[in-house]
Amino acid sequence: MSGDAAAEGDAAASRAVRLGAWLAARGLTGPEVTWSRISGGHSNLTDRVIDTAGRSVVLRRPPPTAHEHGAHDVVREGAIVAALAGTDVPVPAVLGTEDDPRPLGAPFLVMEDVPGTVVRTGSEAAALGPAGPAAARDHAAVLARLHRLDPAGLPLPAALHRRLGTDGADVTRLLDRWGAQVPRARPAHRDLLGRTLSALRARRPAPVAVRLLHGDYRLDNVVIDPSTGRVRAVLDWELATVGDPRTDLGSLLAVWTATDDPFHPLPDPPSHAPGMPDGDALVAAYAEVTGTAPTDLDYFTALALWKYACIVEGVQRRLADGAPAGGPDLGDLTAPLATRALELLARPRRGSGASAEREPAPVDGQERPGDVRGGG
Repeated sequence: MSGDAAAEGDAAASRAVRLGAWLAARGLTGPEVTWSRISGGHSNLTDRVIDTAGRSVVLRRPPPTAHEHGAHDVVREGAIVAALAGTDVPVPAVLGTEDDPRPLGAPFLVMEDVPGTVVRTGSEAAALGPAGPAAARDHAAVLARLHRLDPAGLPLPAALHRRLGTDGADVTRLLDRWGAQVPRARPAHRDLLGRTLSALRARRPAPVAVRLLHGDYRLDNVVIDPSTGRVRAVLDWELATVGDPRTDLGSLLAVWTATDDPFHPLPDPPSHAPGMPDGDALVAAYAEVTGTAPTDLDYFTALALWKYACIVEGVQRRLADGAPAGGPDLGDLTAPLATRALELLARPRRGSGASAEREPAPVDGQERPGDVRGGG
């Protein structure tokens, strides 16, 4: 074993001792624990921690390259998840947070280990049989339950409460943030990304009342009951914010492609499993809960695709420059993603289905019955 490997092994063992002591002091596990990675990469790291008696919890912490108060703020994430306890949005129980970096070298969040299945591919969805399509519909309905909540009635972090009433501002922030990446794009893609940005700015829809957003809502960010397909918990809230609820729905639809659609941004997506509902069916499941058909979904799907194109372009540009990728390398999808976004923006407004164009929800703060915390 090299000296570096031995030093890393010693450091990991020391962290396990400190974490075990922290958990044991709070009665969450015994003092002797081991942990294994559930997911990682450039998002917050997620580990399952198990003691000698078999008790387990889930640990969330930033990746080594993260800034403490940036997008990987796990203490903020824990506060948002805890705010949803007692609502009809299923989340893991928050068991503790620690903002002192000394125990593990960074702040961390400890949550309930919710039993169930996370579906990431079409093969995994197909293996569930009828529970796969049921999970797809239920995860759309759970998103609607999130958007039905009045964020003013939730104990959210103060920074999110300050954004309430700023209808439409989140779309502006998103366009400005990712639009700043366009001049740095590779020359072959700069014009396409810029034209897509111009189209998105020109076709801005009327705003609707802000809601709490998950920020990265997909089937692989929920735990499902493998026998029924019901969602047991929504995970990974690090990108949660308040804003236009259609941005969440557009992000979901952007990657939920039909089997006969030549556009496939993801390999083996869950939407391609046998019997899976199409995008229109997911929107119908969402609208059944909210009582209102969401509007301008072509726009918000295009917005998500353009954002993904900017992310992919940044990764590919850094790789071409010989620098670290800074994100997952999904291949050179910049042009296909941006082109698909332009195609959606060029469609006429339609009156039904996944692109239903009806009157938007009110922005004057008047809520429908059930729009309060936990309302059903």
